[in-house]
Amino acid sequence: MNVNNLVLVFVFALTSLQVSAERSAMEIERDLFQAGRKAVVADAMSLNNQQADVFWPLYNSYREDMRAIGDRRYQLLKQYADGYLNDTLTDKVAAKLLDQAIKLDQDKIKVSKKHIRIFRKAFPDMLVARFFQIEGKLDAMVDAELARDVPLVPQAAPEAPTGIQLK
Repeated sequence: MNVNNLVLVFVFALTSLQVSAERSAMEIERDLFQAGRKAVVADAMSLNNQQADVFWPLYNSYREDMRAIGDRRYQLLKQYADGYLNDTLTDKVAAKLLDQAIKLDQDKIKVSKKHIRIFRKAFPDMLVARFFQIEGKLDAMVDAELARDVPLVPQAAPEAPTGIQLK
């Protein structure tokens, strides 16, 4: 299977994941999504058997940590969708969601830094850089899909400056 076909499987799995409301169905779809992601990584890394024996346990550990970040991101998107669909987004809710999104980004960077150190102990920097570049590209695809599908926060009515009354 070539990389383009794997990417299509990857994007399809992501789209299915977004629609799923049931936890068990979401888990099945997530497993399919992760299998597609792993296949893309395997194809792009072209590891020999000796490298693969060391790489895949490290990869699985990394993805497990990223899965926790993904779970939190899913919950954040779910909270946003609930507020958006029920027209219950307020400045307070938006501030909370924004703070959580920033925290997720920071935590994702921490996980990446932790695992870069681990991968560097086992592999040359060129191989580590290639892997994290592949991960970055896959994440960018996911982010692009979400950017396309998740609507913008509705605009609030402009507030009058303090001391000025609108008639």
